[in-house]
Amino acid sequence: MRRRHVRIGLLALTAMAGSVLMASAPAGADPTHSTASAGSKRSQLEDREAVSLVRIKLTGADMLDKVVAAGFDLEHGVKRVPTGIEAEAVLTAEQRAELQSMGVRILGSDEAFAWNEQADGGIRTAGKQAVQPLSHEETVRVVRADWFTTKGQGFLYVEARTTEGQQADPVVQMQLENDSGAGTSFGFARTMSRFVDSGQYMFHRNLFKLDKRPSEIRVTSSTGGVTTGKVSDWLENAPPPLTDNPGYKSNFIDGYKTPQQLYGRAEEIARQYPDIAQIIYLPNQTNGYQRKAQATIGGTGQSAVVVSSAAWGHEGGNDITVEFADRPGANLPLSVEVTGKAIRVLLAKDASGALAST
Repeated sequence: MRRRHVRIGLLALTAMAGSVLMASAPAGADPTHSTASAGSKRSQLEDREAVSLVRIKLTGADMLDKVVAAGFDLEHGVKRVPTGIEAEAVLTAEQRAELQSMGVRILGSDEAFAWNEQADGGIRTAGKQAVQPLSHEETVRVVRADWFTTKGQGFLYVEARTTEGQQADPVVQMQLENDSGAGTSFGFARTMSRFVDSGQYMFHRNLFKLDKRPSEIRVTSSTGGVTTGKVSDWLENAPPPLTDNPGYKSNFIDGYKTPQQLYGRAEEIARQYPDIAQIIYLPNQTNGYQRKAQATIGGTGQSAVVVSSAAWGHEGGNDITVEFADRPGANLPLSVEVTGKAIRVLLAKDASGALAST
């Protein structure tokens, strides 16, 4: 007898080689019947053509609120960019069309914003516009100039604002220069990125790598304004870390706790120390850390079967198992059996007895 089993729990994400199929029963379907036919209606998560991960562009916070209010989940990859907000979303074709009708732009693979870390010569080499005459005194102000290091690499982040920033025709440009320490000259001219949120000019900004900490920066606008500013250490004069306190206690957490265990621990602390601890229940609850149980079977991309539970993982979704069974025989149809929380997929066979499910 020849038998092939592929059994998984939905809590684990696994990839296995071999012939696979697109599951014919909706993921997380109500398991009240012992069998389900191959012609059962599919869920969108089971249709490999139905959903895709896309990067989208929103004009700002107002559009973000509108999209979230419409029911779209944008909790991953949300990033402020100079011309609005970029985010990631898993969408069907219908949802893509709905977002586009709301004014959301679908970005191509090479259209996401990225900081330019190289000096580009600034506005003197941009060649897009000449200095514009003003009918009043223009002001350029440095909002912040922060120096910090990460893994040995230095970074300078600058925000600067001009009173002409809302002007759109032509768009006012800003140039940033920095010295290489006290008493050195300005150089390394860079064109700053203009940050606009929901059509409102906020400021110009830049983030880039530097090998040596600068002491001062100079910002010049294309309309003639200029100012200088001192560079500060990010979190300058921060208090000493709590770990420096002789009474600081650590290493009493000996393992990872689930959300339910954390709830229990919080309740225990409130009971044990009522003078300093109190549990306050907020009126609007969120899903928190809980998720639906999911699994990917058979590989990645077009060769994968993705299964998602209807119940939250901690409410039974994590107990679901899926088995792919290679039965002996020939000319066998694809079918699915559901017993309790155990899903068994009986793979189809052709006339020669080879697997025919794809």
